Amino acid sequence: QCSLDEALEILEQLRAGFAEQGFQDGLFGLQGDFPSRRVRGHSDAVAFFTALEELTMTVYENLLPRYRFRSGWNGVRSLHASMELAMSNDLAQRLQGEISLLLGLPRDALAYFLQKEQEVLVHRPRGDGPVPGWPGALRADVDGELAHEFWEEDPSTGELLRRGPVFSHDSW
Repeated sequence: QCSLDEALEILEQLRAGFAEQGFQDGLFGLQGDFPSRRVRGHSDAVAFFTALEELTMTVYENLLPRYRFRSGWNGVRSLHASMELAMSNDLAQRLQGEISLLLGLPRDALAYFLQKEQEVLVHRPRGDGPVPGWPGALRADVDGELAHEFWEEDPSTGELLRRGPVFSHDSW
């Protein structure tokens, strides 16, 4: 857990980072790129928050290593979890509210924003999402063909059967 002084120092640095002109220009640009972001169910909302996450990470990436937190959203969540006790302080709450407002969010929105766990599926309307690799290496069958799993027809029943499991566990 962070001390109150350390938490206030972190919040001040976050506020300063989000208040920088370059960040605010980027945020203004995002707001212009996604004009329908506030329309419930509109694809702009998802795309805007995805872009906002990437933009906010530019500030966090500079701060996290200074306080020995891992980079990425897990580090951000760990950072904010370490400040949980300090967040009962009025000044800390005020700074957190100012940060939310600098992000163009309601004053109390950042607390919810930071609880986000990694999603299994994320809609990327622009088709620009990362393509993950396969969880296991390709294997060769008796014919020398490479695959992650092989299906063969059972000669007696005609049903397809998975042969030679590639994974020690199901990937589904």
